[in-house]
Amino acid sequence: YHRGIFHSILGGVFFAFLTAIVYRYLLGRHEGVAWLAGGFMFMGYMVHLVLDEIYSVDVLGTRIKRSFG
Repeated sequence: YHRGIFHSILGGVFFAFLTAIVYRYLLGRHEGVAWLAGGFMFMGYMVHLVLDEIYSVDVLGTRIKRSFG
């Protein structure tokens, strides 16, 4: 499935922390920059999930596609 554990809010939190860790320890950025990058990653991830849910509903045909949820 495309929608596994990494296609959830928990996955977004995981990748946000991973991004912050990479920015801080591998790239040597300041803590504030690392947390900011993690926050942007999380927000982008959430936008992706919301757009996936919006796309999964056929508004004109009033049916729900199989990819919903």
